This record gives sequence, C-alpha cells and structure tokens, in this order.
Amino acid sequence: MTNQADKRTTARERRILNLLASGFGIALLPVLTLFVFGTFTLYVGNQSEFATGLAELWPFLLVLSVITWVILATPVLLLRGPVRDVYLCLLFAAGMALWIQGNFLTGHYGVLDGRGIEWQAFEWPAWADILLWLAVIIAALFLYRRLVGLLLPASLVLIAIQVVGAAQLLMHADDELWHREQPPTAQPPEEIFHYSVDHNIVHLVLDNFQTDVFEELITELELEQEFDGFTLFRETSAAAPYTSMAIPSIFKGTVYDGSQAPDEFFQTGMKEGFHSRLHDEGFRVNLSVLQTMEGSRYDHHYRIPNVYAASTADIARMESALILDVALFRHVPHLFRNWVYNDNNWRIQQWIDDKSVLPISFAHKQFFRSYTENIEPRLDGPAYHFVHLWPPHPPYVTTETGEYAGRALPNTRENYLNEARAILRYTVDFLDRLRQLDLYDDALILVHSDHGGAFEPEFTPTRMLTLMAVNPRGASGTLQTSEASVSLTDVGATVLDLAGIDLAWPGRSVFHVGEQEQRVRHYSFWHGEDNRQLGRVVIDGSLYSEESYTYTDSIEVTPERTSYQPGESVEVGLRGTGSMYLGRGWSTPEPGIAWNNGHKATLLIPMEPQEADLQLTLWLIPAIYDQVLENQRIRLYAGDQEVGRWELNEAAGTQLQTTIPVELLQSGELKLRFELPDAASQRELGVGGDQRLQGIALSRFRLE
Repeated sequence: MTNQADKRTTARERRILNLLASGFGIALLPVLTLFVFGTFTLYVGNQSEFATGLAELWPFLLVLSVITWVILATPVLLLRGPVRDVYLCLLFAAGMALWIQGNFLTGHYGVLDGRGIEWQAFEWPAWADILLWLAVIIAALFLYRRLVGLLLPASLVLIAIQVVGAAQLLMHADDELWHREQPPTAQPPEEIFHYSVDHNIVHLVLDNFQTDVFEELITELELEQEFDGFTLFRETSAAAPYTSMAIPSIFKGTVYDGSQAPDEFFQTGMKEGFHSRLHDEGFRVNLSVLQTMEGSRYDHHYRIPNVYAASTADIARMESALILDVALFRHVPHLFRNWVYNDNNWRIQQWIDDKSVLPISFAHKQFFRSYTENIEPRLDGPAYHFVHLWPPHPPYVTTETGEYAGRALPNTRENYLNEARAILRYTVDFLDRLRQLDLYDDALILVHSDHGGAFEPEFTPTRMLTLMAVNPRGASGTLQTSEASVSLTDVGATVLDLAGIDLAWPGRSVFHVGEQEQRVRHYSFWHGEDNRQLGRVVIDGSLYSEESYTYTDSIEVTPERTSYQPGESVEVGLRGTGSMYLGRGWSTPEPGIAWNNGHKATLLIPMEPQEADLQLTLWLIPAIYDQVLENQRIRLYAGDQEVGRWELNEAAGTQLQTTIPVELLQSGELKLRFELPDAASQRELGVGGDQRLQGIALSRFRLE
C-alpha cells in the first residue's frame, strides 16, 4: 500500500513538474519575443537614440518580463483538462503571432518625432494582420488536441531562432552596447552660471519660434515693458528650415550654398563661428546647447539632456519604457498600434508618473528655470552665454496655463501658442533675474529662433518667419518694432558691432539696415525627387508678400573627398564626416543616415594601396513595407567585381559584412556600387509621400 501511494505521489509530482515546464516554457515565447528580442533588435538598430546602455535598460525590462511571465503561466496551474490545453495553444499562438508580426509585418510609419502618423496611408496592413491573428487563434481552438504535445518544442525552436538572430547582431554591435558612460545630468558645470560683473553677451535661441506668434503673445500678455530696450525685427528671414543648417548659418553669417558638404558646413560653423572668435578675443564662452557644438572654441559646453536633473536610473526607466512602447507597437497588429501610440501618448510611458522624466519640452524648461535661478556675476572679464532651448518645438504637451497636459496634444496653432506662451514667460523670468542682479543694462541680449514655426502663410517657404529681438547694451524704452529687411545670417555682424569688436564679418548689423532700404536676402533648402538638390530662394521685399519670393535654379552638391584610413568607422549622416564619400545615387544626408535614391548608388573612397584584404562592415536600414515591399535585394560591387549579395526582409537596422580582395585595393580609390533592384518610392507604393526610390538608409561603414 505504501509503495503504491508513493508511486502515485511520484507520478503526480512528475505531472505537476511537466505541467510547470510546459506552461512556463510556452509562456517564455511571447515574453522573450517582446521584452528581450524585440527590445534588443530595436536598441541595436537605434543605439544613437539612447543615453543608456542595455545593462541599464534591461533591469527594468526584466522585472516587467518576469511579472508578465508569471501572469501568463499561472493559469496553467489553475485550469484543468481541455480548457488548459486550449489555453496553452492560445498562449503559443500569441507568441508565434507576435514573432511573425514583429519580423515580417512591421509596416513603415515614418519617423516617430512627435509630428504624428498618417494612419490613413496604412489601411491595407490591417487585413493582413487580421488574417494572421485569426488563423493562429482558429488553429489553436480547433487543433488543440493534436498540437498540445508539440507546443513546448515548437516554442523552444522559435526562441532558438531568435537567439541566433540576436547573436548575429551581437557579433557586430558597438562597444557601448551594454554600458554607456553617462555625462553628468543632475546639474551642468557650475561655471555655466558664472556671468561677468559688467560685460555679458546673452544669446538665447528658442527653437521653432515664429515671429507673428511672438507679436501676438506680447500683446496678449502685455509684455512690452518686460522687453525694455528690445527691438523686434519682424522681417527677419530664416536661412534654412532645419536646425542643423540654421545654426551654422547663424554663427558663420552665410546661407548654405552647396560649396561644402553639409557636414563640413556644420563643422566649420562651429570652428569659425563668431562665438569661437569671441573666445579668441578674450571672452569667456559658455555654451548650453540643444545639439552638440563640439569643435567650437569655448570654456564650458553643456548639452541640455532630454531628462534634466535626473539620475541614470531615472533616464534608464524612461528609455526602457520608450523602447518597450516601440517594441509593442512593432509586434502588435495594425489595428492596435494606434492604441499603443495613443496620439503620441505612448501607453507604457504613460504609466511613469515621475517629474524627472517629463517630456523634453519640460526638461528644457526645468533647465532654464534652474539656469535663471543660479546665475551669479562672478567674472571680471567679458563673457558670452549661448542657450538653445527646445520649446516651442513639437510635440506639444503644455496647457494654456503652462502646465504639463499629461499627454501629447494635436499639432494645432492653439497648442503651439501654449508652448510658445510658456517658454516666453520663462524668458521674462530670466530677464527679470538679470535686472535683479544689475546685469540687464550692461548686457547685449539676443532672443531669436533658429527658423520659423509651422503655421505660416502657404506662399512662404517652410519655416521662414523666424523670431529675432535684440537689446543693445544700455538701451531702454518700450519694445520697438523694426521693418528692416534682415536675416538670421546678420546675427554675427550684429553681435560683433554692438560688442565693439573690429572684425570683418558676413552680413550686416541689424541696426545699420534702414527700414526703407531694399535689401535682398537668401534662403536654402533641400528638395527634388531625390531630395539631394539644393533649392535656393531669393527674397526681395516683405516676408509677408507672395511677390517677394523667387526660386532660383537648384544645384547638386559635390563634396571634396579626403583619403580614408582603414580601421576608421565613418558616419555618413549630417553630424559625421562620411558624406564626402557619397557618390551618385544618394539623397542628402540626414542626421544619422543617408538614403539612396534610385536603383544604383556609389561610395567613392580614396585610400592608399593596401597590402591585404579588407573586411567591409556596413550599417544600414532596408526600405521594407509590409506586404507591399517585403524584400530588398542588395548587390555590392567593387569596380566590376561582385563582392557581396544579400536579401533583407526586416525593416530594422542591420550590419552586413563582406571581404574586399587586396587586388581591388590598388588603384588609390575604392569604388563601391550598390545595385538595388527593389528600390521604390513611398508614394508609388501607397505608404507615404516620399518620391525617392529608396532601397537602403546607410548610417556608417568601416574597412579594416
């Protein structure tokens, strides 16, 4: 009797153990697919978007994954008989559907930068997604008796496939994949707050601020006296509609004309800009920046973080929620993606109720408030202070009273006004602080934007109406308005003139331009089907008149190439140096990437003859659109010899490697030619408005 009881107990324990193994093993598939492999793939393809490494991100993700795992597996212990078998089949079906959805039915929704998603362009993927999920659910319900014994090994096979894919990505990942050294984010360097006791140049840039909105808010809030001594130049023209082109134009005093590569233009703007010259003239130069201004000559440089006054743990929690939101967006069917996106109020990020991880608009306002409170007149010599703030750039997250709305608001003029109103009030507080410290009267103060906003007359080139208000040292009186025809490229000449520094500089001091003077200004932007052509606009007359704008012939930029040194990792985006190597067939570089345009694209890489083969590594993103363009074939040639052949089917960042034989490295220039037979335009495919024939977005390359 005892032996039989022991045997029954042992058999029961084995059944329980088998049940636990099956339940927890099958539950691993959806959990690992979403929380581990999904987030890993996204991170590797978008490392530059994150301030922390995976070692900092995953603790938060693993806690959530363990909780989810237990929740999914626990019903297996509570259910009995066929109901339990059906549940196990549904659990496996969900895991398999998540895997298929996130790898083969991702769709292309554009850049998630707060400007919204055109959902109407993506109606067709919903049917494919519905068919997939219905098929796996119906199969689970009707075939559960046959499938239940196969579920655990099938789950392990799908997990193993994802392990292999992750391992391949891991082989070519950056050194900073797991851990990234964090710059101090709790506070900027103390010296950033140190002002001169008697001679300051204060240069405040409010990103995306539109001139007529400033005028409207000045009247609404009755701030004419608060801007004592200022003159508003309401006819100030922008130089370009992009921050990355506008900032160097401001500091160099020239509109981009295509004579340099875009990245070189940006970098020379930092090296040769008037702020670097002020440093040469003995000014203390403090830079608090939105985008890096490394390469400038300065005393202190501080990049304002997206999360201000927060610990690494705070930033990691915010970024883990972000990457999990995007992974969930990627792995759920189209009909649910709108729910996850939630009109830019991502679901998981909504759960984080922590003031230290508010949106970037509020992070910059937190910094500006801290900056205002901590200013101290401690320097004897002259000082130049540059502060570039995000607001009123979208996404709009501010109410009319200036408080956090708790979510992203629609891109309307009313919500834009709320953002502009809030940062304008902070600007007034800043000016009042200068008065309290007796710094205002002896300071030259410029308040302007890098380009206009998004609510201008239709006849203007986009983002033309840029704010500029200037207060010369010692000026007084109610805010004045000037109709002089000036440009953001006049900022440098204005600063040097009003600071009494005798340096020849492009442009003119805005106070030397008469209001009745007819003055021609210039503006440039990228356009054309390949978005590689530099369009140029001549402005002769008022910015508010359609007749003032003349579009001249476009030009194609052809940069000068320097010799490449093997082993160097070259970024081809705007902030790198690699655009010089882009030959025919590429669009204008964007921050971080350059898209091809056409079925062929070349890299022209001058280098000394080599003594051995070189291994080429390419970091790129293929143009894949669910069920419309599911594959991108890539043929790579060095000269006339094929050196690589791939077929990609995932719309995610990937690394490709191949060998360049030594005999092809003797001519002094390596010509690499991509052939992309599947390149197509978003407009023709019905998945967007871009007319370029896109196949790949190249981010960087390395030969070693």
